[in-house]
Amino acid sequence: MTREDESDDEYAQRKVKEIALGFFPSLLKGVLESLIVIAIVFCVVTAISAAVCLYYNLPLVLSLIGGFISIGVVFLFKSDSIFD
Repeated sequence: MTREDESDDEYAQRKVKEIALGFFPSLLKGVLESLIVIAIVFCVVTAISAAVCLYYNLPLVLSLIGGFISIGVVFLFKSDSIFD
């Protein structure tokens, strides 16, 4: 089927469908990759902070502070600019 065989409305609908099928999966893939990276960084930094808390006999709840600080640093460096 060529462009001349289709009406403008059918062509527009087909193009919108092609764009949507390409855009949304790529958007979802990017979001999931970012969430996985953030979760891994949070877990690793929290585990390291927990080891430090155990070494210095501090409460383990303080290790969560390290995890949340790491999330802030990840968001800071994932941004295009500090002022966005």
